[in-house]
Amino acid sequence: MQKLEEIHLLERPFLNVNCAHMKQIDKTMLNQLLAYPQEVIPIFDIAVNELFFTIYENDTLPHQIQVRPYNVDLFRNMRCLDPEGWKNRIYFCFSKEFDLI
Repeated sequence: MQKLEEIHLLERPFLNVNCAHMKQIDKTMLNQLLAYPQEVIPIFDIAVNELFFTIYENDTLPHQIQVRPYNVDLFRNMRCLDPEGWKNRIYFCFSKEFDLI
């Protein structure tokens, strides 16, 4: 509820969800999020927006609230991804810049 109040006051429609906390509270939900991110994240978006606009009926935001999960403690080897793996969100982080020859 505190985060919804922040969204209301700051008018920044993003809700960051720490997956480490989700893991402590409901491992099944976290497993569903990791297995089906394209289906689960939009459901989170809908639920948060419904709750927000139930509490703050007359409020307007630049766009709907977007749930952004982070701190996912899951790493996959690129060689182990099947061809359907492109559906999952994969982020590459490079700690150094490399010169291209």
